[in-house]
Amino acid sequence: MDTVGLNSGLIGHYEKLGFEFLGTKKLKDTNGLPEHYQRGIVCFFQKAII
Repeated sequence: MDTVGLNSGLIGHYEKLGFEFLGTKKLKDTNGLPEHYQRGIVCFFQKAII
């Protein structure tokens, strides 16, 4: 899962739901993605499916 922007409140919310915050990255190729992906860093998360 991903979300745009470094929002500590949103990161904490996802962590409370069991997601692991993996870090941030500026996307190099945003062709075909919504406009908000072109303006900032993207936060990445993962969650194990059991």
